Amino acid sequence: MKQQALRSQVQAFLEYLAKERRYSPATVRAYRADLEQVLAYLEAEQLDLAAAPPDVWIPYFARLFALGRSPRTHARKASSLKSFLKYLTRRGLIQRGRTPGLRAPKLPKTLPRYLTEDQAAQLLNRPREGADGDGRDRAILNLFYGGGLRLSEVETIRPQDLDLESATVHVAGKGSKVRIVPVGQVAMDTVKHYLHWRRARGAVDESSPLFRNRLGGPLSSRSVARLVKKYARTVTGAESVSPHALRHSFATHLLDRGADLLAIKEMLGHESVRTTQIYTHVTSERIGRVYRKAHPRG
Repeated sequence: MKQQALRSQVQAFLEYLAKERRYSPATVRAYRADLEQVLAYLEAEQLDLAAAPPDVWIPYFARLFALGRSPRTHARKASSLKSFLKYLTRRGLIQRGRTPGLRAPKLPKTLPRYLTEDQAAQLLNRPREGADGDGRDRAILNLFYGGGLRLSEVETIRPQDLDLESATVHVAGKGSKVRIVPVGQVAMDTVKHYLHWRRARGAVDESSPLFRNRLGGPLSSRSVARLVKKYARTVTGAESVSPHALRHSFATHLLDRGADLLAIKEMLGHESVRTTQIYTHVTSERIGRVYRKAHPRG
């Protein structure tokens, strides 16, 4: 398969992910980046994907490890490539059995990073009232922690998705599955403030993304992640606090205070309660530390 034809198939695959599988824009962007790297490798080695030997991917991933890529990155890239090869196989464009060497490394189970309740409270108050003019940053942080939302969900929230009276938000999660999430009155009040600020300066398109950048365009996921890290750094001193850490904090704090695991599962939009159960390990780990520190024979 010539390089130009392969590029066309990559584009078709990405459109399939976006339109038929309803993957989020962020996920599609990650697939695009992984497959662009695959295309560059095939071109540099002058390899025809359809005629290449089945073990063609072994040196490709060996090179990634030589560049210092983590096992998690390796696993993600292997998953992206396997999905694409299966797509090509189903369409009869390549033969079966093109995935040897694509076995992803076994990843260690890691507990999700989260903030303490005190750190979360400090973080939500970091954007000073009026400091950013519109209250946008305060509203974003409060939505992350108030509803345990994903980055892609906050990025795509529209005014019409808000129920100001019940303090709930309709969000489109993975696979565009819509769920209703309570975010709390405090978080909704920050959103009301931001929305009032926007409406006072002109008409607001109810069906367009709620959060805007300084030029009036939709706020990108990269910009949202950047502002979360900026404020979190002033609380924790760490560079690696992501929007997902606020989602983890939301779930952990609910569980610590006695919330039902199945209710947390529904709020997070998890397919299986097994995914949500990682937070029970987080809480157990914390309890263990408290016991060892406080018990006379701990």
